Amino acid sequence: MIAFHALLLLAGFVLLVKGSDFFVDASARIAKKLGVSEFVIGLTLVALGTSLPELGSSLAASLYGYSDLVVGNIAGSNIANIGLILGVAAMMTILKSNKTLLGRDGYVMLLAGLIFYIFALNGIVGRTEGLLLIFLYIVYMLFLYKVHDKAQFHFGHFLRYFFRFEYIFTIRDIAREQIFDNGSLRSVKSHYIRVESLFKEGLVKDGLVIILAIVAIVFGSDMLVKEAVWFAEYFSVSSGLIGLSLVAIGTSLPELSVSFSALKKRYDNIVIGNVVGSNIANIFLVIGASSLLRPLNINLNALEIILPVMILFSVLFLVFLFSRQRLHRAEGVVLFLM
Repeated sequence: MIAFHALLLLAGFVLLVKGSDFFVDASARIAKKLGVSEFVIGLTLVALGTSLPELGSSLAASLYGYSDLVVGNIAGSNIANIGLILGVAAMMTILKSNKTLLGRDGYVMLLAGLIFYIFALNGIVGRTEGLLLIFLYIVYMLFLYKVHDKAQFHFGHFLRYFFRFEYIFTIRDIAREQIFDNGSLRSVKSHYIRVESLFKEGLVKDGLVIILAIVAIVFGSDMLVKEAVWFAEYFSVSSGLIGLSLVAIGTSLPELSVSFSALKKRYDNIVIGNVVGSNIANIFLVIGASSLLRPLNINLNALEIILPVMILFSVLFLVFLFSRQRLHRAEGVVLFLM
């Protein structure tokens, strides 16, 4: 009986992770054919892609009313990203970072955790809070789009960008880029020619791959959540504990894969940036979307232990890296043991 359910759980993981991989690859191909820059692809699709397993499993859990599983999955994934992925990576080699990544995105990651905790203090994260979290994620993406080719933009710039409503102008600029071509309005004929050429370039095939990938993600998420709940009931433990451990580590596999691939090529900033970006997306996007679908009930265990520990890992991450802008082996050991 256990072996059968373990196989179903594994099948759910495989469908979820591989479906996410195919979704990102096909989406990236379509984006390139549509003339979208590689930076925007990385900013949206890659960041979203490594968080798709968390998004899929959390939405499924939220739909079934398993709030503990959602919170455990996201908090556990964020803890695993720093403690497991960065911890092991730092034990293998010294990881270097830069001030811009830490002073801007690192603080946004910490801010996301604190906002989530504040929203959870009354025991529920409702639809209004979920909508605000998604809005913050969109503003953060627009901010990165605006400053991607400019150095030394820090956390203060992001706060000013948010409170001064500068994202409205960024949206306007993006719209202009899509409507105009070299300063002149794109004609209907040019759009028709472009669409016709896209079909010849395999756009339909990529579209079908995306549809199949979404089906795999949906079925994988549903299977994963149902089997996780079965194991929780079988071992008489809370679904939050299963989410915090088994589901969290399983849905962190894409981040683990991307990080170790980048580590082999000595792309340290990609390793750290992938973890930071994923942790931000997990809270702003995944928690936001899950609570928008159905309000999340937050239990006392999450408020007193799980969420504070998640924030503690974010603080340690910043403290370790800010001292010398490097993550040394000893610090990696500390993160891994924790």
